[in-house]
Amino acid sequence: MFLMKGMSVEKVQKKYLKKDEQIIWSKVTDYVKLHWDFSIVTICFGLVFIFAGNVSVITDGVSIENLMFAAVFSIAGIVIILSTHDVTGSYFITNKRVLIFSEKLCRKIEFREISMVYVSTEKKTGREYITLCIQPKDTNGGKNTYYLWDIDDGVKVVDIIQKQMKLCGS
Repeated sequence: MFLMKGMSVEKVQKKYLKKDEQIIWSKVTDYVKLHWDFSIVTICFGLVFIFAGNVSVITDGVSIENLMFAAVFSIAGIVIILSTHDVTGSYFITNKRVLIFSEKLCRKIEFREISMVYVSTEKKTGREYITLCIQPKDTNGGKNTYYLWDIDDGVKVVDIIQKQMKLCGS
């Protein structure tokens, strides 16, 4: 995973903000930390793929076909297991929207799209994180929950977002 490096306030102001947009709050990180959202079903499904791929090699012997079959299923299983994570990023709250930079992506969330926002605490680390629930744009599904990880004062940040939601008519 690669965090978008160099996401400074100045760079965000130049590249991502509209003319009438101002940064109200930000958290800029230069590190990557995975946050695992373990689902027993997803992990078991991934392990079944890995196991199924290797059973052919064990039962039928080593051949090019069996090795290729094992490699494809093992890679699929690893991808399934690794898909259950999120990455700490850099976050910006402006007077118009929330910008989330993680991996190689910039998610732009308008305040009118946010249906609910709340702060929680990670059980293992005691660090706060914020959950943004987004109103679906269509009925085809898609991701509708985003997280702001490792927030120092989550209650304050949630308050900022809620105030901006009211100002924007949400």
